Amino acid sequence: MRHRTALTATSTALAILAPAALLGTASGAPGESPNGFFLTNSWSSGAADHAFHFGRFTDEVYVGDWDGDGTDSVAVRRGARFYVTNNAAGGPAELELSYGRATDEVLVGDWDGDGDDTFAVRRGTAIHLKNSLGGGPADQVASHSRTDDELFIGDWDGDGTDTVMWRIGGIPTFYPKDHWDVGHALYYFRYGHQDDRVIVGDWDGDGCDTIGVRRGNVYLASNVLNSGSAQVTVAYGRATDEAYIGDWDGDGRDTLGVRRTP
Repeated sequence: MRHRTALTATSTALAILAPAALLGTASGAPGESPNGFFLTNSWSSGAADHAFHFGRFTDEVYVGDWDGDGTDSVAVRRGARFYVTNNAAGGPAELELSYGRATDEVLVGDWDGDGDDTFAVRRGTAIHLKNSLGGGPADQVASHSRTDDELFIGDWDGDGTDTVMWRIGGIPTFYPKDHWDVGHALYYFRYGHQDDRVIVGDWDGDGCDTIGVRRGNVYLASNVLNSGSAQVTVAYGRATDEAYIGDWDGDGRDTLGVRRTP
């Protein structure tokens, strides 16, 4: 991760992803289900590879590899209760649990390097990390002194554990850390615009997470943590869709997904 200020849509060829599933079902037949989750396994295909409903449209959505099988799936939160599925498909939740308070900010990551993603909650300056999918006390409590910073989670150094990076007050300057101990960031870099929504993933399958940004329905992703041009630029879905990132097929690369609500 080093330095640069803005992304441009001309940094790579623009691939327009307008999945047939976003217009109807996963097969492209119109009209059956215009809302729900639509996930794609590549940065170039047209139709969504997974189209399904899970939870309620008012639920908060989180993505993780809950069972350590190498593929990501979704979970939803309703109040302080989580509903987890291990497949990119609809149906009942495979696991239900309560953790934290309904007012907590939720973070997802592999805190102990065991291959399973779990939850953490941010409450004020404290971050309560849990290494299992269940209730009870946190396994570790970390801190971040500025409550108005945006926090992002990823494996920035490829060591198998997820840690924090932050952006101060929407300013497009990022500060990564490779541990949860108190201390300063390793370095900082600038990326994107102030109004961009940040996305995190391993775009090239090298084991290290990097960032990208969403601008409308265009996504610009970099394979290095520095201030350079995007290596991947695609348009996907609609600007009003909710965007989610995950490795839906277990190939080691994260790709896009959206949820379209009524």
